[in-house]
Amino acid sequence: MTKTNKRRRVASVLLALVMLLSLMPGLELPAHAFWDDYDTGGDCPNCDHYHWGENLCDCQFCTIDCNYDCWVETHCNDCGVCLGDTPYWCEECYKCAECMEDTHCSTCAKCYIGEDDQLCGECHKGPCCSITICDSCGFCDDCANDDSDPMHCSLCNACFGSVDECVDDDDTGVIHCIDCHTA
Repeated sequence: MTKTNKRRRVASVLLALVMLLSLMPGLELPAHAFWDDYDTGGDCPNCDHYHWGENLCDCQFCTIDCNYDCWVETHCNDCGVCLGDTPYWCEECYKCAECMEDTHCSTCAKCYIGEDDQLCGECHKGPCCSITICDSCGFCDDCANDDSDPMHCSLCNACFGSVDECVDDDDTGVIHCIDCHTA
């Protein structure tokens, strides 16, 4: 058998298979829809990757299934909102303003992902804004010395997390540490 005859037989078998598959009910090959979607696609503004159809996000960036690395850089890593649709987001951790509340300084928005213990537990300010966070209670001086619920002695500024507290004897309600009270 020559090479030409072999090729004809393979081509005949393939043609017969295609014809049989086309006769099967319920088997549709949406090739035309694929190409229609392909024609309406576009280049991603972030990575220049051409995408279309399901791989085209409403924001014109790649979807998570299309190009994961591009998606991570262009969508909030917590809620998935497109960062192009939000005016304020973190370029270090790729989170939108709503998702970065407790992990960024509330004043300057410095990223503290993984270091959020450096932020004040009350006002979420960080040492980046010239405040000191108490190692014992996790609050800045302003929040720890709040008149309604003080966490530090009003005289020596000792944290009640590291010393005992005591109410002043003159019924003023001012709380001191035991050392300042006895002095």
